[in-house]
Amino acid sequence: MGSVPERTGAAAVLNPLLEQSELMRVKDSFWHKLRTSGLDRHLMSLVEVLEPSAQIFVVGGFFRDCVRECQEDKRIVPKDLDVVVDTERLSHALYKIGARVTTTPLGGYRWQPNGVGAWMDIWQLKDTMWLRNETGVLSIREYLAGVDLNIDRIAFDFQGNVVYDDGCLAGLASRTIDLDAAIRIEHLLPYELVRAVVAHIKTSYAFTSRVTQLIRRCDAMTLTKAGEERLPYDGYGDAVLTATRSVMQSIRVHGDPQLSQEV
Repeated sequence: MGSVPERTGAAAVLNPLLEQSELMRVKDSFWHKLRTSGLDRHLMSLVEVLEPSAQIFVVGGFFRDCVRECQEDKRIVPKDLDVVVDTERLSHALYKIGARVTTTPLGGYRWQPNGVGAWMDIWQLKDTMWLRNETGVLSIREYLAGVDLNIDRIAFDFQGNVVYDDGCLAGLASRTIDLDAAIRIEHLLPYELVRAVVAHIKTSYAFTSRVTQLIRRCDAMTLTKAGEERLPYDGYGDAVLTATRSVMQSIRVHGDPQLSQEV
């Protein structure tokens, strides 16, 4: 298998916060990170067996951290790659290339190729949790609109060479972490709050006052249990889990996180 071919033309970004020159550096970071992760040829093998009309998007943290590397001048090692595919034949494609996968708690598949430390979480666009009951034609815009954390609302169509952004770039520019403004506390899953805390630990970004209030209002035991159940599955070790507990406790006692460095 060959590696994923790099596009030579300029990429388009649907947000003016990322200048064209910076976008080219982000693209270079993306391709370099994909190669060094060892996932490039495996992603390409999936591209080759999907129907030509299938759009493939790298979403969330992998591409976001490429932007952070360029803006913050630091090296960030990825642990995984999240991929959304606009197709109805994903399971067939994975079977065709012999990928050994497991299912994920939120639907879709986890694929950790042999000899590669990172893994891919892959799912069909229509199977996204908040889109399952939607009717009509779905797009990556509807996907991004439902992502909980602001700094995760970004997607890269590496075949079409387009970056889609719905608040991620603004969050990176202001270095703040927020949750979807439409979320009501009674509908807020504890794990979404834990994800916000982990994002703070990883980036040292500040919370909006609303996120801080949501964490203070949530039961401490419920948050701790959510962290213990999901963080190990998401590849986070004891250091992150311990830091998560510390930050949540600090917010509840002091009203703000007392964390001076990234984990």
